[in-house]
Amino acid sequence: HLYVKSDVIPKFHKPRSLPFAYQQVVETNLNRLVHEGVLTSVNVAKWAAPIVIVPKPNGKVRICADFSTGVNQALDIDQYP
Repeated sequence: HLYVKSDVIPKFHKPRSLPFAYQQVVETNLNRLVHEGVLTSVNVAKWAAPIVIVPKPNGKVRICADFSTGVNQALDIDQYP
């Protein structure tokens, strides 16, 4: 579980530009992740972090979220001991 600090205002960042060649591949991968239950589709979101596409050597892509845009700083870290 992730815990957000109580005094933090949600941040919604615009998406980064996506090369046209990757648009279909990214959409297919995102739909697959939603279908598998890894991601959940929402109509309205308070938070949004841009994604970064990293091409793999086999021609597929890795989808990474850039949480350094504000999400990481908003989390209340639960340090073990």
